[in-house]
Amino acid sequence: MISARKIALFAVVAAQASALADGEKTDKDLQKSVVPYGLIQGYSNVVDTQAPGTPDFQLANVRFGLKVSEGITRAQFETQIFGNLSAADAASATYNGVGIRRADVGLALPSNTTFSLGRTRLGGADAWGMDATTTVDQFSWIDGASVVQKVALGGKDDLTLALGVGNSMGFPGGKDSHTFGKTLKTDRGVIAGAKLNILGLAAAAYYGMEKNQIQQEDAAEQAVLNSEGKPIGANKDAQGNTIPDTFVKLKKVTTARDVSHFECSLGYNRDNWAVGGWYQSVVKSGVNVATISNGQVTANAATDADAKFGAKPESKTTATVVGVGFNGDSQLFGVGNLLQKGDLITYGASTSVVSKRGTPQDSSGNDISQYVVGVGYAAGGFQLELGHDLSVAENKVFTNKNGESVNNSSNRTYLLGIYSF
Repeated sequence: MISARKIALFAVVAAQASALADGEKTDKDLQKSVVPYGLIQGYSNVVDTQAPGTPDFQLANVRFGLKVSEGITRAQFETQIFGNLSAADAASATYNGVGIRRADVGLALPSNTTFSLGRTRLGGADAWGMDATTTVDQFSWIDGASVVQKVALGGKDDLTLALGVGNSMGFPGGKDSHTFGKTLKTDRGVIAGAKLNILGLAAAAYYGMEKNQIQQEDAAEQAVLNSEGKPIGANKDAQGNTIPDTFVKLKKVTTARDVSHFECSLGYNRDNWAVGGWYQSVVKSGVNVATISNGQVTANAATDADAKFGAKPESKTTATVVGVGFNGDSQLFGVGNLLQKGDLITYGASTSVVSKRGTPQDSSGNDISQYVVGVGYAAGGFQLELGHDLSVAENKVFTNKNGESVNNSSNRTYLLGIYSF
């Protein structure tokens, strides 16, 4: 299942800092600015049928970023802490506790053309609905170089074109198994897309692909497996003595997959309400065992014999997300300034379908339909949301309180808090 949390509110408040020299501002100082921004997002399950009677809290996201510009030069850095991950997430190679979302330097030319080098972010599809809504995962950054061209269409209308070439697009959800190292020379990727805002309509489409995306490297020891996939050893001999486990030193195995990603959205956005839909398709080739030599990758399909070295065979998979939703605030009805000046009541609803299929069709295929409603309170950079998430699956993939996958549906009521600056 692909899942991505929609950040319901991400306001950046610019605080320009100009240097002073003998109490006066020079022309150069007037062109220099430093813009800090950040986000704290946490939520708690009030009711969860997968863990009844056990409310839990998760610090979902902590982000901090800094924008610096002087004249036409610019730089931006943003890092993220993924919060108190579950044991399963922490053990997965696709999850890091801390990640660099962006770190780039570049030029912003008067022609509205921006060149950047480093870990750059490139747009992404829009989503409408409440926070628990399953939306597109967004391959929205790439390690390499990018060029973005913005075209003014009059008033607030504009068209943005973006192209990025490099490597390490990362995995859905923005969690990255890559590190800055020599192996990154072996995978190449490209992201291209456009975003249009005109007459209240907001449209976006982005396509990304990466050849031989490196996904796993292993060099640990593990038990040798028999033909049934069970460890050899820990058995008794004829005299009743325990036969010690047999271990093998894993060779350094690298697995790679070709990945393509398409996402798009179309919506109508007014001052106090918005409605729209989104679509995503992620296609991953079968798992390959990659050999790297002289900067070139030779990839062959993983076999059962490769499994004991950490390369479990897996067929080509296609995963899609399609959804529609709306959100609004109480100013639509002239209601505001309830507890303090500028505060609002927010509300919204959405429905989406997540589908994953292997090739050829196999038992791993599953469709999950999701329905989310919510109401919240917003004041400045703070937002509080009470929502309910009903998910219904084609197969029994939802667990009970004992962790057994015996249910086709899941009900969850959650409380979300966000603060951004």
